[in-house]
Order: sequence, then structure tokens, then C-alpha cells
Amino acid sequence: MGRLLSLIIICYQVLSFSAIFCRAAASEGSDPAFAPVLEAVRLRAREIAVEEILIADVYNQAFSASGKEEKLNSAYARAIERFEAYLAHPEEVSTHSSEQLQQLREAGVLLILEVLREAYRKGYPEEIAMDVGGSRFRRLLEEGLGSQALSAAEFRPFADAEEYRSYLNRIAENAGGFLGMSFFGWFPDAAGKEFLQRLAAKKVGLNYDQLSSKYMEQGISLVELDLEEFKRILVAEGTGQSLADLRPYDQDRIREELAKLWQPIQISVLLEAKAHLFNSGKSKAWNWKLPSTLAFHSHFDDFGIELLYEGSPLRVARVPLPATDRRLPLPVPLPHRLVPLPFLPSLLGSQHAKYIFNDHGEVLVMGQSIADKYFQEESSPGGRLWRDGGWWLVGQAATPLQYFHAGAFNRALRVSRRFGNVPEHSELDPELRAREISANLSEREENLTVHFIVTQPRGPVSSSLRQFEALLFAAIAAAREEILIVTPFFSEGKIADALVRKKKARPELRITVILPGWSDQPLPAASAWCLRRRMLGAGIEVVQWKPDPEATPYAKDAMLHWKAFTVDGRLAYSGSGNMTRRSLRTDGEAGYLTQDLSVVAELNALIRKDIQNSRALEPPRRNPLVGLGCAVLEHGLGRVLPY
Repeated sequence: MGRLLSLIIICYQVLSFSAIFCRAAASEGSDPAFAPVLEAVRLRAREIAVEEILIADVYNQAFSASGKEEKLNSAYARAIERFEAYLAHPEEVSTHSSEQLQQLREAGVLLILEVLREAYRKGYPEEIAMDVGGSRFRRLLEEGLGSQALSAAEFRPFADAEEYRSYLNRIAENAGGFLGMSFFGWFPDAAGKEFLQRLAAKKVGLNYDQLSSKYMEQGISLVELDLEEFKRILVAEGTGQSLADLRPYDQDRIREELAKLWQPIQISVLLEAKAHLFNSGKSKAWNWKLPSTLAFHSHFDDFGIELLYEGSPLRVARVPLPATDRRLPLPVPLPHRLVPLPFLPSLLGSQHAKYIFNDHGEVLVMGQSIADKYFQEESSPGGRLWRDGGWWLVGQAATPLQYFHAGAFNRALRVSRRFGNVPEHSELDPELRAREISANLSEREENLTVHFIVTQPRGPVSSSLRQFEALLFAAIAAAREEILIVTPFFSEGKIADALVRKKKARPELRITVILPGWSDQPLPAASAWCLRRRMLGAGIEVVQWKPDPEATPYAKDAMLHWKAFTVDGRLAYSGSGNMTRRSLRTDGEAGYLTQDLSVVAELNALIRKDIQNSRALEPPRRNPLVGLGCAVLEHGLGRVLPY
């Protein structure tokens, strides 16, 4: 039925095209002032259509043609409604005669239909008449993507391990009322233990750096201590007792004494469930690390830190142990019925967003998690320092991140309660936390504008938010001079196709894609190898990050894990989103973008630094067997497996 309705509408509009065009042309000839108005109306009609294409996701239904047509009709209805509202208000339109208004209406409706029909057949538009740094593109972000323009007092990119450590510790130390954070992984290595100790010290009102210096003078490194012994130190410092006085206390008594010292600050942590199954976070090798990692995570409760796991199909909940009041985080079955195999990627979605923020509006949104590989000092000889980065932000733009975090945390809390007892964890109140952020920022002058961009495949407000996908394709369609992309994982063929089509439509456009020289994920790396052949063949520059150990702090086979892109030197994004189907559609992702030229220039400079440390790749020779293998990888495995 939907297909028939679409066909009837299309045929009707196509048949009436000539009459509409002739009437418009006649009117232009009789009234010179009408021509620019008609052109402006057509431009606005096209903008509305493109916005509805991006938010309705008309053409990207992988498994359901009928769903695609329903979205087409829905996008058409919303576009027409918005176009009619536009015609009802602008003064330059309302001053014309009723006949001219009818001609404007018909011309706009026809153009909307043509744009939607083109999207139905081809996918995202190759060109949209917008400057990515201009007000019309900002309107697309706000009206089309639903991403409100937000203010910030500080907003700058970073791509350095020491900067990451510094910002991370600063946010933790400056927190007064609450700390919220989400990481893909938090591993029991030196970096993981140190940051947990820092949060634990914060929870009992101690300064970790001062505490560490005090014990270092006695020859004791806090990071090297067993966490049970560290609990004793916190109790000793908080109560004024000596460690000798606490020696008779067993572990249960120490936990009780520690709980009495907790300050009212709330620390809520979200971790991806599946990330801790195999990957130790230390090396190339994948090892079975679940027991040691979950044992490490079990200490969070003792420190008063609210830890929850998110991600499916594996759920991890805190399950009570028999004959004891202790609870361990253990894997539990997915509380959903089995579904057909083609929908497996949506089930395997992850909480991939990485961020931390406090009640003073200080934010890190980045690609890093908590593990040694993200924190190694630059002077470490031969260390596997990962190249990664994100945004440092201070301002009201922290508020939507709080809503995003509260939604994910509360969903994970409800799942945990279904399988285990989590009495001390309460649902986060995003309104209350947002008011605290606003109150603490009331004296700050904020003159930078940014947009919060997410992929949220599930949530209480709407079934999904795919702002990252819409932003990416809209930015490609609007590019005029240059696109720079740095990504560790590139496995989505639709992104490569969009870049190739854009390059063919605008040969003078410079497109550079930076990929890692080594990857810890073999399947996405194989897909990236195939897609880079396609892009190189179209004249797109693809380079591999290959740092020089003598000129940079990175080992020869270090991992590039940074996710960012800039367009025309006028728009910049960085966050957790990769160029993969998962980041576009099934994983929880978070990032920020800006149109501020000075900030974009900073991010551009960092990306160009990586280009200088990269090796250019040559266009490949045609090989039918390689092409067949890549087709199987993209259209076979790529439709079923979550990468």
C-alpha cells in the first residue's frame, strides 16, 4: 500500500511539473521581484527535505523495504507540514498575490518530492547547498538532527596521553556534588588501579595527590598496594588512627568503617559489559580476563562508587552470593527473546560512549577508556602509547551529557535490579543535576557554541537517536574544499560510497582518511583494507599512521584510536564514534562538534600532525579475487556480524 501511494504521488507531481514550471516562469517574467523569492523558497524547500531525509533515515533500512517506504511517506508529510509553516510566516513571501503564493507552494512541494525520491533511489544527497560553518547548516543541526546549540566557556581538542591524564584528574578533584562517567573498559592494571584509588579518596574527602606524596616519602607506592590495604590507609587517614591500630580489624570491619567516612558526593560509573570478557587492555593479545577484572570491579562498592554495566546480549548484574551479604558482578542471560539472525547487530550494541563530567560543568568526551595503554608517559621507552583524543569542555554544554548519562545509567540500573540486589543505587535525576551544573556555572562567561551529537539506539524518550550518522553524511554532502577524517575503524561501506560519490561530483575536493598502521581488531581492519581500495581508486587520499619512534613518543606499532573529522576548516567533530555500522546505528556514542573557526583550526592542526606521521598508500591494482573476497566481507559477514 505504501509503495502504491508513493507511486501515485510521484506520478501526479511529475505530470504537473511542466505546468508548474511554466506558470512560475510566466510569473517571473511579469514580476522581476518574484524570481529571487521563488529561488529562496526552492532553497528552503530543499533544506527542509534534506533535514527530513537525515532524521528519518529514509534509505538506510538494511532489512525492510516496506519500512523504508513508510519512512519516505512520513518524511514527506513532515516536510510538507514544515514547508507550509514556512510559507505562512516570512514577510517577503506573504506580500505576494494568492496566485504567486500558490505557485511558490507548488514549486516547493515538487522540489521536496524530487529530493525525497532521489534519496529513495540513491541514498544520501551528494550535494547540499550549505556552508558547514554557516547559519543554514546550524539550522539543519538544530531542526533536522535535533541537536541544540549550546554554550561553552572553554572548548579545545586534545590528542595527548598526558593531557588526558591531567584533564581526567582535574575533573575528579574539582567535583563537589557528583561525578558521572562512562568507559568502554576499566582494567585492573596500574592506570586502572590509580584512578579507582583517586575516586575512593575523593569519596572520603581526601586529596589523592597529597596522600600519595605522603606515603611515597615513607617508601610506599599506593598504586602497588593491594586494594584491601589501601582501604586500611583510607580508614586510618579518615579517622586519625594508625595502621597498627587497625591491624585487628578484619575486612568486613574495615569496609564498615570506610562506609562511615563517605562524603555526600555521588560517583556513578557505566562500563560496557562485553569489553571485559577477553581484552586485557595491555597488549595485542586477547586473554580471558573476566575473573580478575570482575574481582577488581567488586571493590567499587566498598569505596561507595556506583558501578553498573550496560550492553547486550551479555548483561552483567550484581548477583548475591549464597549465605553472605557480598555481591559479585556476574554475567546473566539477556532478558529478551531470540530474534532472526539479520537483526543480530542491534542486539550486540554496546555502551561505547566515553566521557566524564562533574557538577561544575567540566567535561571530557573522548575515545579513551581506563587502561595503561591510554596513560603511559611520553618518556616511556618502547611503550605502547595509543594515539587518542577528544574534547575538553567547560560550560552549559555539559547539561545534555548529564541527560544522556542519566538515561543510560537508569536503564542499566533497572536491568541490574531484575537480576540482583542493588538497594543503595538510586536512579539519577537529570533535572536536579542539570540545575546544579547551571548554578555552578552562573558566573562563567560562555561565548563558544557547540552541539552535542549522540547515537542512542534505545532510550525512554525515543526509540533511537542517530545524530552521528546524520551529521556525518550531511557534512560530506555539504563539503566544498576539504574533508579530513581520522578513525581507528572504518568498516561501513555506505560512508566510503558517500565519499567516493562526493569526490566524483566535485573532483577538486581534497579528502584525506587516516587509518591505523596496526589494529587490535582484525575483522574491522580487513574491512578497512577493502574500503580503502575503493577510496584510493576514486582519487581519495588514504594514509596509514606510522609514527617514528625517534621523533615521537609512540612505538613503531602503536595503535591509532582517535576518532575525529573536520570539513572545509569550518566544522569539527570528535568523540567516540567510529566509521562503522555499530557507531552509526547500534552502539551508544557521544561527541561534540563546533563551527567555531579557532577551535576547528586547533583540531585541524592536530590531524595534520598525524598526516605528517603517516605513510601514503598507492591505488591498488584490480584483482577479481580480492574484489570477490571484499564483497563477501562487506555484504555477507558485514550484514550479520557487529563490526
